[in-house]
Amino acid sequence: MENIAYLVKGVPNVGEDYEKFNLDMRRDLDIMKSIAAKEGYRPKIAGLDGLKTELEVQKEDSNVIFYFWGHSNPNKSTMWNGVGQHYQIEDLSKDLSRFHGKKCVILDSCVGGEKFDKIKWPSNSKVLTADLVSRRETIAEILYDAVLLRKKPLFEVSKQMFDSMIYNWVQCKDFH
Repeated sequence: MENIAYLVKGVPNVGEDYEKFNLDMRRDLDIMKSIAAKEGYRPKIAGLDGLKTELEVQKEDSNVIFYFWGHSNPNKSTMWNGVGQHYQIEDLSKDLSRFHGKKCVILDSCVGGEKFDKIKWPSNSKVLTADLVSRRETIAEILYDAVLLRKKPLFEVSKQMFDSMIYNWVQCKDFH
C-alpha cells in the first residue's frame, strides 16, 4: 500500500498579481508537503494537465491526499489552470473511487453551491472545501495550526473543529 499526496498547482486569473499568487501558492504547497510528510504520505507536486493519467496509474490500494490550490468555478464545480485545462470535481470524485484506501480531498479554492453538494464522493473520504472568496487564511494555513502545531491527525479534523476556531467558511465532510 502506498500513501501519496497529490499537491496540485493552479494559475492566476488574467490580470491577477502573478508574483503574489505564486508566493501564496508556494507557501501553501510547502505547508501541505509538511503535513503530508507528517502523516506518512509521499508528496508529489502536479498540475491539472496529466493528473487524470497520474491517478489512473496509481495502485488501487493506495491512500490518497488530493490538494488543489488555485481557482475554480463554483457554479460548475470545475478546477481550472487558466490555459484551457479544466478538471470537473465530479470527475475527480469518480477517479478517486477506484482507490480502496483513505482519501482526503482538500480544495483550497472557491467551490461549493448546490452542484458541489450533489457530488457523490467515494466511501472512506474526507472532503474539505472553502466557500468564500474574500478571506485572509487558506485551508492549508488552518491545517498548519491544527495538524502540525496542535498535532491533530489530518483524518481526524472535523467541521466542529473549524467552527470552534471561527473558520465556519471551511466545509468538512466525511463519507463512510
